[in-house]
Amino acid sequence: MVKFIEQEAEEKANEINIAAEEVRPRGSDVRSAPAPKVSRSVAHANAAPSPSLAQEFDVEKRDVVEREKQKIREEYERKESAAEKEKRIEFSTRLNAARLRLLRARDDAVRGILAEARDELRDASDKPEYESLLVGLVEQGVAKLQATEAVIRCREVDAEKATAAMRRAEENAAAAGRELKLTLDTRTHLPPPPPPPHDDDDDASGEGGSARAATTDVASCIGGVHVLSVDGKVVCDVSLDDRLRVAFENNLPEIRGEIFDDGEDEIGDGDESPGT
Repeated sequence: MVKFIEQEAEEKANEINIAAEEVRPRGSDVRSAPAPKVSRSVAHANAAPSPSLAQEFDVEKRDVVEREKQKIREEYERKESAAEKEKRIEFSTRLNAARLRLLRARDDAVRGILAEARDELRDASDKPEYESLLVGLVEQGVAKLQATEAVIRCREVDAEKATAAMRRAEENAAAAGRELKLTLDTRTHLPPPPPPPHDDDDDASGEGGSARAATTDVASCIGGVHVLSVDGKVVCDVSLDDRLRVAFENNLPEIRGEIFDDGEDEIGDGDESPGT
């Protein structure tokens, strides 16, 4: 930049010198011609002061230098603004990534609790009160359908218990003065019970929650039934899986409040600044 300014100054000085050289011959011709007599007072009044070549050069040089300084300042401000903008974008990107990691970790923890609850219901169908539970589920499903005839779909292993529950539900309806006819669906069944957990799952995965999550990905049913309309167009899901899901979703805020402290582990704009 300094070389550029010096070059501009030299070029301007050369232009001024050339202009001065062109003026001198014309001045000599004028001096050879007879000059009219003018009084000293008139000549002094007509003589206008003009800056010297050195003064003109200094003024022009200062202008060039100031313009170049202004360009440098503007370029620096532009680059500084771009760098600050890039820094803020990078900070915002890292902040959003941290928030996503936190949300994923929280979601994994909540899903782990759901998987644990499902594991506890794994053996519900083996308990003596399971048949009475099926009776209540069948009656609730029929009440939702508001029908006098329905089809009951269950797991293949629960066919005997479901048949007994259907007979009891029909007897309860008859005792209440209502007509009810239930039919067991023998062609289509609900998914089988989930496989038993393996002790080596925790060692293989490193985390019990990951192993349980992988187990729940397999199509399975922990119990209950589906109550269908006779034409099969309406299905009322009263399985234990659906009941667990509904209970979990309805109580999700309370669950999050129990396992997470809203005042901790929060990542916000005040936790970090772009300048740090």
